[in-house]
Amino acid sequence: MIESLPEFEIQTPINQSPAYPTISESWGALGWFMLLALVLGVLSIPFLRFTTHAQSIIVTVIASDLAKALIVVLLIWRIPAVRRHRLRLLAAREIPLVYWLLPLLVLAQMALRTLVIFLHLPNWMSDSMRKLSGFPGLSFFVICVSAPILEELLFRGLLLPGLLKNYSPRKAILQSSLLFGIIHLNPAQVVSAFLLGLFLGWLYYRTQSLAACIVVHFLNNAMAWIAMQNPKWKNLEDPIALLPEGSMLFLIMVISAVTFAGGTWLIWRATHMSIVTESEPLANA
Repeated sequence: MIESLPEFEIQTPINQSPAYPTISESWGALGWFMLLALVLGVLSIPFLRFTTHAQSIIVTVIASDLAKALIVVLLIWRIPAVRRHRLRLLAAREIPLVYWLLPLLVLAQMALRTLVIFLHLPNWMSDSMRKLSGFPGLSFFVICVSAPILEELLFRGLLLPGLLKNYSPRKAILQSSLLFGIIHLNPAQVVSAFLLGLFLGWLYYRTQSLAACIVVHFLNNAMAWIAMQNPKWKNLEDPIALLPEGSMLFLIMVISAVTFAGGTWLIWRATHMSIVTESEPLANA
């Protein structure tokens, strides 16, 4: 998919600062997030020592979401307006076909990403996620509402547009996806999140729609949340046990690959004549 993107470098006029971020600045944004998460985690320790089990989960969730919200606010506040891409939820021209295709594409790419299970990566968050799933309302808000909104604002709203201005689409999408994977910290999620980030980055590049990316992120996380509510998942030691075997698994993968390839081709075709070459000056969000 990304291989089809044209390779070109954006030349910055002399005496004009590049758009935010450069590659190094994008790593800096990740570093600031890690620092904020660490500080908030340390500050929450006293609360965790004197709280019930339910209250401790709430405190942990608040600290995590607050770190994401603060890095978005910090970047908007610190980045000069002339370097920052204007935050815009909708594209200049939204294409209804894209939204009709998104549920199918989410199902297909989730099926394909289940193959990551066979890498047997450590899952440091399994116990925490099981505990969180015991609070359906809280877990739905954290997984399906705050995460899609805050993470898309950061990665596809603030970081990717600037990277696309400074580098080729391939390099920009790969960099934003790498950061998106790393921010999840849990090895079992990093690779899967990186692959999801590739699709989200490509979708933003083709549509210029942050809303479409939020919808994909929401649908992806909502399906994961539904799976978390399944009693079989809560007591499962090896996720591979839930997968079909042999020819059935192969058939599902083939159908998913064909569906995903066909859906992305339709989006590519629908956006081929309307893809935006960002020429407007950067402005305040």
